[in-house]
Amino acid sequence: MLQLDERDTAILAARQALWDEVPGPRVGDRVVLPSGEIRRIAHLWAEDFQPTNGPGEGMSFYMFGTGMSYSGELARAIPLSALSQVDTVAEASVWFFHHHDVKAHNGVMALAKVRTFRVEEQNA
Repeated sequence: MLQLDERDTAILAARQALWDEVPGPRVGDRVVLPSGEIRRIAHLWAEDFQPTNGPGEGMSFYMFGTGMSYSGELARAIPLSALSQVDTVAEASVWFFHHHDVKAHNGVMALAKVRTFRVEEQNA
């Protein structure tokens, strides 16, 4: 991965501003499971979401203007109704193409501000 430079920092700021306008839980946000383990939202469905299948920042979240996409293993789906937002904003790793130049081996890693949600216990 390439090093974040001034131009990439401006790209990140513009994408962060667009992403911050998206309401509710988003792919890339952090999730605190009932066990206390922290994951990230990896996929959103109409009524459910799937967290990453393990902790760690080595996961691949590609940041584009109004969203993120995730490449990796997903855990079982959890109802969106089980989520409650926590007043915590954290930094989490993302990547995007250096200077918007889409080509192999041209990714740059950065830290984006993400929301934090808690999964409340659901009665089955």
